[in-house]
Amino acid sequence: MSVTIKGSSFYFNTGLQEKSVSILKFFDWLKNIDNIDRDWPYYKLEKNPPFTRRLYLNDNDKHIAGLIISSKTNIFHHFVKKDENGKVTIEAKPVDGNPPVEINFFCVRKDSMKGIYSHYMSSYAFNLFLSELWSTYLEFVKQKKAEADQSSTTEDVNKRFTIRGIKNYGPLFTPGEFEDLIGKLQTISEVRATTYELEGADKENSSLSNNLKSVHQVFRLEGQSDNAIFNWIKSLRNKTARGLKSGKTVYSGSVVGTTNDDQEITINFTDTMDDYLGFDYDDLGTFDTENLLSHNLVKEMIKQMDEKIVFKPAN
Repeated sequence: MSVTIKGSSFYFNTGLQEKSVSILKFFDWLKNIDNIDRDWPYYKLEKNPPFTRRLYLNDNDKHIAGLIISSKTNIFHHFVKKDENGKVTIEAKPVDGNPPVEINFFCVRKDSMKGIYSHYMSSYAFNLFLSELWSTYLEFVKQKKAEADQSSTTEDVNKRFTIRGIKNYGPLFTPGEFEDLIGKLQTISEVRATTYELEGADKENSSLSNNLKSVHQVFRLEGQSDNAIFNWIKSLRNKTARGLKSGKTVYSGSVVGTTNDDQEITINFTDTMDDYLGFDYDDLGTFDTENLLSHNLVKEMIKQMDEKIVFKPAN
């Protein structure tokens, strides 16, 4: 059975106000690093890592496209070909039905720093990719801080390069899509929910938040997924609603089920994520690293990012 590539959305911080360490400067720095003998991530040197990874980047006026290849061996030339002029080609070769190296693409809009990451089971994990990209940015800031004009005072340099209080990165959740996501489930095996009720006689006084009692429930289902089940889940989700001081409403629970391609997914009541790709691994084909923006998977990423409002800059 062919592997399905999922496209998860994310945001990446626009960087510090200091121009020399803006996120666009950071990606320029990444693009220009000679990675012939340098493994990803660039912020750490690890002896005998479980995976050896390399990063390749292309960009245009609007988008940044990246490719990360991973291998359990340091011998990349078996499946990553490089010609005498330095051009790198990732060649698609069958190896008993398994991919010869793990391939993960990502694409980012320059105006919003929101993007899509492609991943599949056993590949470079989504959260690990985001964490290591951010840690590499911090290393970039550290280097630029050390190179800062020595005529400036230490206090001024520290102020210009401080990362305190800035929001870094994370998955791009779309809670409004919860009902659409559960509607795509062909079977449902489990529903978890945490509801809240007030203890004591004065249940009309909702300000007594310290008297809130939580009740955790787990419901096992036998694959039902009809409208009655969907309506029950939506009603149960509403009962888990809890208001935060920020004004945001959160819902405590999750649904476990399978999609029509037999992929098991967990849909969180609050932090839901959609799949923006659904790309078949066998369709990746052979490509070179100098033309990532012309790859069909990256073209689909760009289409999604340009059409879906969630990827656009905040007002």
